[in-house]
Amino acid sequence: MAGGIFFGINIGVKALRAQQTAISVTGHNIANANTPGYSRQVVNMHTGFAIPVPSNNRWKGAGQLGTGVEISEVKRIRDQFIDWQIRAESGVLNEWQTRHDTLSQIETVFLEPSDSGLSTLMSAFWNSWQELSKFPESSPVRTTVKETGIALAEAFRHSYSRLETIEEGLDRQMEIAINDANSLLRQIASLNEQIKFIKTGGDNPNDLMDKRDILLDRLSELMDIEVKDVTALVAGRIIATGEVTVTVRTTDLNGDPALLNVIDPSLASRHLEFERNGLEVTLVDSGNDTHTLAVNTGEIYGIQRAGNDTSPDSTSAAYYKNKLDTFAEGISRILNEIHSSGINLKDPPDNTGIDLFVFKDENGNVIDVSDPAMEDYLSAKYLFLNPDIEKDVGLIAAGKVEGGDPFNPGNRENALLIAQLRNARFTLDTDGKLQSNASGDLKLETFYQNFVSEIGVATKEAERMIQNQTTLVNQLTNRKEQVSGVSIDEETANMISYHRAFQAASRYIRVLDELAATIVNGLKA
Repeated sequence: MAGGIFFGINIGVKALRAQQTAISVTGHNIANANTPGYSRQVVNMHTGFAIPVPSNNRWKGAGQLGTGVEISEVKRIRDQFIDWQIRAESGVLNEWQTRHDTLSQIETVFLEPSDSGLSTLMSAFWNSWQELSKFPESSPVRTTVKETGIALAEAFRHSYSRLETIEEGLDRQMEIAINDANSLLRQIASLNEQIKFIKTGGDNPNDLMDKRDILLDRLSELMDIEVKDVTALVAGRIIATGEVTVTVRTTDLNGDPALLNVIDPSLASRHLEFERNGLEVTLVDSGNDTHTLAVNTGEIYGIQRAGNDTSPDSTSAAYYKNKLDTFAEGISRILNEIHSSGINLKDPPDNTGIDLFVFKDENGNVIDVSDPAMEDYLSAKYLFLNPDIEKDVGLIAAGKVEGGDPFNPGNRENALLIAQLRNARFTLDTDGKLQSNASGDLKLETFYQNFVSEIGVATKEAERMIQNQTTLVNQLTNRKEQVSGVSIDEETANMISYHRAFQAASRYIRVLDELAATIVNGLKA
């Protein structure tokens, strides 16, 4: 009966259960105060449905009585907008961290000034030719020219080899990142299924959703993603199923931009997996069409930018390899043009100059630089001093004979021309090759110094971006903690409040128990 003792006891029992549940949730919050990714949970309570009280003069009842308290749900406190911001900015942060790590390695390749750097070796090379212009017949001086030439070519090859090692490291890093991404996709898809099962039962799987958000956060560090909640139409109402879709940017077979769901409950496999070809990442959709991943932030994008981006504003290992190739091809071609036009210490007709530097294939064979098919070998990787000059320093063409001038072993004109290249002017042609140009704005050494400076500037820029992004991500993380984090002081205050309410409900039931005892004992009397 509404308003009766047992009706009141029922109100008290519901109050006890509600406060006990609230205390349990508070304890769960306190226990996970330091758990990464945990979102504070709250118990939402509402008043029970009121019922009318019957009376003699009002058939609908003399007013209404409340039925106590009901628990609506136990929900987690989460701000999806802050989540979106953190994921977006974390992706940018990881991109720049990856690029900075690579630039730091590239910087050590061209660490200047140093005793073994290209700049020092080039200075020694020009000095040896300057010395040869003074003593063109001296065998020790010619040997010095040979040794500095060997050292210079070896430095080019060594620098190129270290850049290749950096690229190999990026390739392994990409493999790890793709395996990590695929593992995350599988876990997210599995959690989607578990969350949907619990959600359709009317409960909130808060801890599972926290786990899924942690995985989504990690995935966003690898690539930029778009997360959307899945909804379904049930009995004419749109409800959230608890699942999410994860979308990434791609390009299709025609090169057109396309958005593709990599997590989609409508797929038979629930998710797609990434594949890779070098630093290119692809996906195969449910229709067996191949898409190329075209992300703009994240570690994967950072690896691609640091590895194989050769655009003019790039700071990648491939870009600096191309720079090194341009330098090696240019300096060898310009030196060979002068050296091959000179004369050596041999008797005519064997005194004609030969190339000072050559390019060799993988088998050690000297290639024909005029053959277009051999263009790929015009690289710092394959640069060597001419092996004939290594065997006989007498083949170094220090002299120059014009017209019918007699041969003079003491002729030093060619050595002087080569020594003067140190301060000669050059420019880059439309093909990006170094060309002699008296009004050019480059010297051979300044060309090298310029791209070394580029590396330093790019590294500093990456450091600045990391500092800015770290500050931004930390600010967003603090905002997230203010919303979703657990405050021990706040939880303690809540616990005291719930405890007091529990005590009051217990006292209320005890009063009703005494009322019931009075009635029962009165009837006995």
